[in-house]
Amino acid sequence: MTVTPWLAPIVWEGAFDPVIIDNMYKPLDLTIATTVFATAEYHYMSGLKVHYYIFTDQPKDVDLLLTEVRFAAGRVATVIPVPKYKRWQEISLRRMETIQKTIEEQIGQEADYIYCLDVDMKFHYRWGPEVLGSLVAAIHPWYYYFPREKFSYERRPASRAYIPEDQGDFYYMAAVFGGTIKEVHTLTKKCSENLNLDKGQGLEAIWQEESHLNWYLLHHKPTKLLSPEYLWDDLKRGQPREIQHVRFSAVIKNKMEVRENDLQEVVKLVRLSSLLRADLNLAISSRALQIFLFHADSTRPVDCAPREGFLHNSMPKSPVFCSLKVREAGPAQSRLVSVLSLNSGVNLVLKNGH
Repeated sequence: MTVTPWLAPIVWEGAFDPVIIDNMYKPLDLTIATTVFATAEYHYMSGLKVHYYIFTDQPKDVDLLLTEVRFAAGRVATVIPVPKYKRWQEISLRRMETIQKTIEEQIGQEADYIYCLDVDMKFHYRWGPEVLGSLVAAIHPWYYYFPREKFSYERRPASRAYIPEDQGDFYYMAAVFGGTIKEVHTLTKKCSENLNLDKGQGLEAIWQEESHLNWYLLHHKPTKLLSPEYLWDDLKRGQPREIQHVRFSAVIKNKMEVRENDLQEVVKLVRLSSLLRADLNLAISSRALQIFLFHADSTRPVDCAPREGFLHNSMPKSPVFCSLKVREAGPAQSRLVSVLSLNSGVNLVLKNGH
């Protein structure tokens, strides 16, 4: 597919002429605000002015690292200090608010476009001005060939991120989104408002800001979509025929190390669930499995078959039994399986393999 039902282009290799695109945008003297850098200097917006905004809770360390980076002409970096939170979920929940406020206080006066990229990513190939548009979103690399009933939207009607089962266009990944300063400011402001409304109700959407991003883009259609070439996941083994170039990808990392609070949270949730009535018990079990999936290095979405006694967030109203296929069943994964097994509503099988 190279165009959406609402006629927005989907950017794939072969769908544009890079020479024509470069000649269109380079004379415009645009500045692209970007919220991450690294391999970007080799492949990202070559020939255009780029201002990197690096959000970090370790500004001194990042400032020191920047002294060793040789930026191309017209490229600069600014470090934006942010608070350190105990839960990685809180970082995710605060992301929209942080971007919104930084646009209002600084970026809005310094750039024409802004692209928000996760830091745990790597550029491999051209990522140029063909991605520019008013409102741009990236199709999730795990879901682009799935029907919408399998998308892991937020399915609880009480949440502001709620999307009914019979609605949805694509499933977008929050690791990449962007557009004009005006459009991205509107997006982040609305998502931030909805996140705070959920928080006031004691709710947290299944995939935090990504769930709210998907809600927003359902109701405010993006003007351009990026194919999975522009946002890949290195956990996906092999390269499908339709992916000619992996341009930008999420690197493989030890999530147990970078999300240090998760094992403790699983233990707390499982212990708490034994004291509550059945419906709340299921909700807590769902949260525990959501945490586990972040550490299992499993194919997403997980292959699941209906069973009694467990409700999985990605398949609402359908109890499931999940078989997790992991690259290596290490001690962290084994501990999580043991903890989850204490709850009779959870049935997990851990399998080694690729």
